[in-house]
Amino acid sequence: MRTARFFGTKKIHVIEQQIPPIGENDVLLKVHVCGICGGDARQYLSMVQRGDVAPGHEIGAEVWQVGKVVKGLNKGDAVCVEPWVYCGECDECLKGETNHCAKRKFMSAHLPGGISEYIAAPAHVVYKMPERTSYELCALVEPLSVGVHTLRRCGLKPGETVVVLGLGSIGLSTIAAARYLGAGKIIGSAKYPHQAAIAQKLGVDVVVGTEENDVTDSVLSHTERGADIVVVGSMGVSIGLGVDILKNGGRMALLVEPQNIEPWDLGRAIGKEIVFFGCDAYAAMDGKRDYEISIEALLSGKVKLDAIITHRFPLAQIKDAFEAATNRAEGAVKVLVNVT
Repeated sequence: MRTARFFGTKKIHVIEQQIPPIGENDVLLKVHVCGICGGDARQYLSMVQRGDVAPGHEIGAEVWQVGKVVKGLNKGDAVCVEPWVYCGECDECLKGETNHCAKRKFMSAHLPGGISEYIAAPAHVVYKMPERTSYELCALVEPLSVGVHTLRRCGLKPGETVVVLGLGSIGLSTIAAARYLGAGKIIGSAKYPHQAAIAQKLGVDVVVGTEENDVTDSVLSHTERGADIVVVGSMGVSIGLGVDILKNGGRMALLVEPQNIEPWDLGRAIGKEIVFFGCDAYAAMDGKRDYEISIEALLSGKVKLDAIITHRFPLAQIKDAFEAATNRAEGAVKVLVNVT
């Protein structure tokens, strides 16, 4: 089979490798589509050694072979995949907090990723999709689930105001999730015009630039006392900006490590009783997985997340795909690789 590998900074090639074997609880997946995320792009720009596994974890695939004790999945099924593989047996997993599983492993880091013609995966992280579901839609479940988890973790209530700082693929997915989950006013901060245009398609009410004064003035002019929830989706965002635009008692979701954390910003956060939420990947809450909600949202037709897809490349043009993904100024948001 063909699979992609990093061989150093900005060096990625397609090589031949054996199709992986599967265990009795696993499925062999034929990957049709895999998205390139920001983490993949950063790895491309900074990988100093050869990568041991294929990159990519936003996977749209077809079941090719089923382990002998697997139930509910059959050859030919269209599926999406949770790339964080959890054990399902520890205390954290039994509470639904699978993103805290001490044994979890990540496809594209600890396990082979999706930019490969075939991958093996435990059946419990594979979700069957309805017949005739597109593989592109399957691949979009993963980024949407990050946004869904973030807003569920922050306790989004219907009608609340949400501000998303940074409109890459995850920020845009969070806007889509906010609209689906019943947010009131949604405000986004975009660095590039194409991000703003896509945000409009996904249901944002107001888009501003990234200058802090502009963001603050816009949010405060469109809300009574500030936002209920601020989502920090870009490493270039300061904590101070989030504090400025949140109302007293507001919630700040951290999807990345923000820069420019100043002691006085934390002091002001204490004074306003801001609540901080670290948000990592996806899990289960109230008996339902974030992936399940994301699948429902996409299948309902209410979330048109295909708006974030800007580029498509065949596997043979993998370097071109990564060059596009690392050049957001030229219009890239979500770059897909057509693997097979």
